[in-house]
Amino acid sequence: MVKKMVCFVFVFRLNGRFLFSRPAYYFILACEMPTVLIFSSEFPPGPGGIAEHAYQLAVQLSSSGFKVIVLSTQDYVDKEAVSIFNSRQNFKVLSLRHYRSSSFFQLYRIFKLFAACLTNWPELVIASGATPGVCSVLVQKLLGQKRLCVIHGPEYHITFSPWLTHYGLSGARLVAVSRFSREFIRKTLPGSNIQVINNAAVHIPLSDPDHAESLRSEYKGKNVLLTVGTIYYRKGQHIVIKSLPRILRFFPDTVYLIIGNGRKEQEFRELAVSLNVEHAVKFIGQISKADIAAYLALCDIYLLTSQVLADGDFEGFGISIIEAALWGKPAIGTRNNGIEDAIEDGKTGLLTNLDSPDETAEAVIKLLGDPSLRTSMGEAAKTRAEQEYNWKRIGSHYISLINTILD
Repeated sequence: MVKKMVCFVFVFRLNGRFLFSRPAYYFILACEMPTVLIFSSEFPPGPGGIAEHAYQLAVQLSSSGFKVIVLSTQDYVDKEAVSIFNSRQNFKVLSLRHYRSSSFFQLYRIFKLFAACLTNWPELVIASGATPGVCSVLVQKLLGQKRLCVIHGPEYHITFSPWLTHYGLSGARLVAVSRFSREFIRKTLPGSNIQVINNAAVHIPLSDPDHAESLRSEYKGKNVLLTVGTIYYRKGQHIVIKSLPRILRFFPDTVYLIIGNGRKEQEFRELAVSLNVEHAVKFIGQISKADIAAYLALCDIYLLTSQVLADGDFEGFGISIIEAALWGKPAIGTRNNGIEDAIEDGKTGLLTNLDSPDETAEAVIKLLGDPSLRTSMGEAAKTRAEQEYNWKRIGSHYISLINTILD
């Protein structure tokens, strides 16, 4: 139900003349679902945690009857892939171009946001990512739009000053995807009412059983470790590589598979060579979600040993851990970031301290040396993921919050 303001003007005829009353304004409840504009910093078909979150949220709201409009860049893929992807959705996607000039790009995004709001008059703007969060304060101030800002990780800290972050988030309802992200943003917004709604994942099914069987044959007899994500320090692939010399002493048939690409790939290759473990490290490259499923089915342990960088960058949640859990895989991750919500230490996986290859090695050795523990943790991870981190449940939390905001 949406509250709408309507105007009535009563017309009378007296002695052959028409008389008009003063306008009378009333609020009525219209039997239509609200329009929600999701303004995101990224959106599929390209990769990215914020992109996946925005997409799944759009799907949940649309399937629940909301009229959904998405405004976002869609980078990392060609125009044809974007066009095909957008044509398959049950909601409208307004794709933003990317400009080299940062200042011009911000002005362009603000202009497109105002155009979308003035054309569609959404009851709510959901801003996902730092720039959408700060830009959307203008439509709140000037057009009276209600806002919900989703905080994923340190994006506001990295992108804007504390003052601009405080101004950009003022007057908006706030959601953080993990407890760690909530406490981090509270350093800038002390005392703020921030609701935690964890991220969720969708099970990635096998699209090519023959490929999966081929991988099983290729890695038969191997202990397979896996990480999926951009190759750089925050994702922590270098920590796993540094842990391999000790792991290989106990389990020489171990192989570490890295899916993704990134600017640190060559550096991490050289690190593997310097430690004489290059034979146990394989860089798979960037592959499709469907192909990732075959590797999730294959692996014995999933690793996301994320690090906190000097600029404050950290892992906001770790969706890939839940994707692995849905395949029944235990995970090894790090403390002091959002992964603490994704892994229940000692039950669905193991947590280690930051920047600790030795602890990572011990965690891997513990799970490889105890198949029954590895299996029980994988089963517990799958049950938890299915019950707590499914998008139907997470979507219902957002819908409940949206209804509260609009009431």
